[in-house]
Amino acid sequence: MSKQGSRVPPEVEALYRLPLSEFTPARNGLEKELRKAGRKDEAAMVKALRKPTTAQWAINQVAHENPRTITALLKAADTLRRAQSRALSGGSADALREAQQAFRGAVGDVTRAAEKVLEAGGYAAGGNVDAVRTSLMAVPTASEEDLELLRTGMLAHDVQAGDVEDVLGMLEGALRAAPPRPKAEPPRQADGEDGQARRQHEMAVAEAQRQVAAARAESDRRSDEARKAERDVAEARKEVERLGEALEKAREQLRGAEGRV
Repeated sequence: MSKQGSRVPPEVEALYRLPLSEFTPARNGLEKELRKAGRKDEAAMVKALRKPTTAQWAINQVAHENPRTITALLKAADTLRRAQSRALSGGSADALREAQQAFRGAVGDVTRAAEKVLEAGGYAAGGNVDAVRTSLMAVPTASEEDLELLRTGMLAHDVQAGDVEDVLGMLEGALRAAPPRPKAEPPRQADGEDGQARRQHEMAVAEAQRQVAAARAESDRRSDEARKAERDVAEARKEVERLGEALEKAREQLRGAEGRV
């Protein structure tokens, strides 16, 4: 999937502020201007820019018009990552739940802002809002490149987890390294401070395990979607080749008919 990095012509950011219907003609016009100015490498980069989907465009507009909500989302995602790490090291399960709740709240704030953008632009909310929310939920494990595109409002693909397998491996390794569960103790000791701390740690580890399983399931789902997309592309190419052969055959028939005439 093509992604726009941070090293792009300064004029590019303005493209992502435009109404969605104006993106393609503006991009093509910018590409021609850069080429005429002798900035061939930048022109080629601009030509390769993908048009955002409606949901991606809505997120970009929120980043431009209400950047504080995006900043709050990124901060909440970072807090969640830190809380997960601390929980795996024996930290409080309550802190992890609070971080999760705060992150979901930040996702909700950006999603509602994007919904308003969609309504103002005359776009249907439904599926687009779902796409916005799904993309934002990937922020805690997203790549640095995706986070920068989100912050600057230049998304042209859904936010995706960066190096999902590495993230899962890190979490699973931390789980394996966690202190083993102690043997059962008499109820009197289990009800003390040590028992309460142990229960909190077990709850935190269980929550982290659940998140690992959910992240792996999401990774598998996206892999299945990618394979399906590849199959669709292959079928489309075959269809183009078939149509090309049919066109060439029709041309030969036309030349034969012209010769006979």
